[in-house]
Amino acid sequence: MPNLLSSLVQGLKNYGSVAKYQLTNNTVSQAYEMAGRRGANRAEAVAKAVGAGAATFVAPPVMIGIQAVRDYRQKQQGEMQQHKLIELRNCLQSHGISATGADEMAWQVIKNCSNGHRISNADFKMWKIVSSIHEPYLSYYTYRIIERLESTKPQINLA
Repeated sequence: MPNLLSSLVQGLKNYGSVAKYQLTNNTVSQAYEMAGRRGANRAEAVAKAVGAGAATFVAPPVMIGIQAVRDYRQKQQGEMQQHKLIELRNCLQSHGISATGADEMAWQVIKNCSNGHRISNADFKMWKIVSSIHEPYLSYYTYRIIERLESTKPQINLA
C-alpha cells in the first residue's frame, strides 16, 4: 500500500507541474507564432500543440493508474507466493520432514533461494520418498535440493 500511495503522490506532483506550465505558458499561441515565423502551416502547428497539451493532461492520470495496477499485482503475487510457501511447508512437515528442513525446502521450491536453514541427510531421504511417492510434482525440484545440499558441504582447501 505504501508503494501505491507514493506513486499516486509523485504522479500528482508531476501532473501539477505539467498543468502549471501549460496554464502559465500559452503553448498554443507560441506554436501559432513559431509557425508564422517559419512559414509553416499554422493550423497544423496549433493542432499539434493542442494534441500535445491534451496528452500532457491525460497521460499523468493514466500513468498513475498503470502504476497502481502494477503495485496491486505485485502485492497479490507476493501474498500468493507466501500462501504457497506455508502450504508446502505444512505438507512436507506432515510427511515427516523436520520443521527447519521443510522450511528450507519450501523456500528452494517456491522462491528458488535459501532461507538460511540446513537440510539434513535424513530430511533429504524423506524428500526423495515424498517427491517420488506422495507428491510426484515435487520431483522436478529435486535438483534444487541437491544443489542446496552440495553448497553446505565443507570446501576442501588446497595448499
